[in-house]
Amino acid sequence: MFHRRIKNRLIVLFSVSIFCMYAHSALAASLSVLSLNLHGYHPTNEGSRWLEKADGKLTQADSMLFFFNLEELDRGHRLRLNQLAKDLTQMKPDIVFLQEVAAGHPSKQKNCSDFYQKPNSKNDDRFELNSALRLANRLPDTYQAFLACRGNVGWWTDATTFRDQRVLRSLDAQGSKREVVFDFNSNPYPSGLIIEGLAILVKAPLAVADEQHWVIPTAIPGDNGFVQASTILLNSRRADSPWIIAVNVHGARKLKHFEQAVQIRRNILAYLATIKLPGRFAGTIIGGDFNATLPPEPSTLPWQMDLTGRTDLRWPLEARKLGYLKSELLRFNKDEKIDPDANILDPVEAELRVDHAVENLLNFSAEWNPNHSGYSWGLKEALATAQVQGACNLPKTWNPACSIRNRIDLLLSNTDLPVLNAYVLYSNHDWKTLRSLSDHPGVWAEYRISNSVK
Repeated sequence: MFHRRIKNRLIVLFSVSIFCMYAHSALAASLSVLSLNLHGYHPTNEGSRWLEKADGKLTQADSMLFFFNLEELDRGHRLRLNQLAKDLTQMKPDIVFLQEVAAGHPSKQKNCSDFYQKPNSKNDDRFELNSALRLANRLPDTYQAFLACRGNVGWWTDATTFRDQRVLRSLDAQGSKREVVFDFNSNPYPSGLIIEGLAILVKAPLAVADEQHWVIPTAIPGDNGFVQASTILLNSRRADSPWIIAVNVHGARKLKHFEQAVQIRRNILAYLATIKLPGRFAGTIIGGDFNATLPPEPSTLPWQMDLTGRTDLRWPLEARKLGYLKSELLRFNKDEKIDPDANILDPVEAELRVDHAVENLLNFSAEWNPNHSGYSWGLKEALATAQVQGACNLPKTWNPACSIRNRIDLLLSNTDLPVLNAYVLYSNHDWKTLRSLSDHPGVWAEYRISNSVK
């Protein structure tokens, strides 16, 4: 009897160990992704800004970072990082796309070495260190941060910035009491506030197997885009782990966005052909601040080129049928009602860029192989898909919403990667509110991931 008990116990222990091994290596049924533009050193909970002209006329200002002094930026940014870390610890996203990630000290010249400088310890929380690394230091050790420096210096001032206006801050909730932050003819940030870039946070057992930083060329030399692309294993504990391509975007606007979107899609296709991993390809997820809304705005047509509702275009694309698209892009470029600051004013340059971009789209359609396993031509946007499917299930916190107007923060994926849930987080964020963690909302999506491995 005693030996039988021992035998039965050993069988149970063996079964439990096998189950634990399987559970340890099994692939999760879903993949959660969050995209959020950090807006540099966002000064959370600081007093609202007002601009005053020489004649005393007052207007409420956006949350432009150079309207805040260094003490406000440091205090507000720390508060924001602390709260965001608490939120992410509760949300537990598998992947986080971050844009407008800041590094560098306003009083110093800045370059990409400042962006990549690592903290000396877990407790090293200097103001000038990379925001994504400071955030990761506040998160559980299961998160790793991967950085991509765009190299551009943001929010700089010169002798003319406050020549005709000065900056005031509110001292009370009503905004009736104010004091001067920067007076007329101030030049507080001649070296710029930040060196700026992108970051992806990945939670174990996910792991980055390969990372790429792509400069995205256009028809005009030097007028380039920049994206961060990674191959991510969905369970690094499995030798045959499925994997995805994750692309982090901070897009240009209007016609330049169309140009960059086409070239990014060509880059993804070329990148996919180079990856040799034993597990199966599970799909592509493209997230970020696109600086463009979904169609009918024509600039985002290359992302969702399933041609739904387009009577002028049919798949596969034909050069002779692209004339209307060129005309549409040229009209869009001149539209003064939509982001006129992004218009290309020279008509010769605009036509050159449209011709080049549409030709590039045609080349991409020729390169794309419809039989390529796991990679579909059409991409779908998570929140738009969830709205159609009735799959927007809101959490109880983080100011969630199923829709917001004029949304430029997007999460795109292959049409064959099922969306289980999607919503907007921090829907209270806007360009003036400082009771917020950014000037952008976040976008959350959950995707179904098959446990099968080919």
